[in-house]
Amino acid sequence: MGSATLEDIQKGWKVFAGAEEVGEVADVEEHAISVRRGTILRREFRVPEEYVTEAMDGVVDLSIDRDTVESMEVEPGR
Repeated sequence: MGSATLEDIQKGWKVFAGAEEVGEVADVEEHAISVRRGTILRREFRVPEEYVTEAMDGVVDLSIDRDTVESMEVEPGR
């Protein structure tokens, strides 16, 4: 991973897959982050830590594209 560990990531940080914003950090787990997008039609994705390339200054960068993130969808709150 880049300049931060998962423990450094905080809820609310913006998450990017390439140049596209895919949501914000909803939760930080032991080996993954939960990324949430939307307010009314909420979607949540569980992204394993190996896809986090950098995390600093309120921004998390992923090494995968938006379609791959969307394939990791889970029920919100799980």
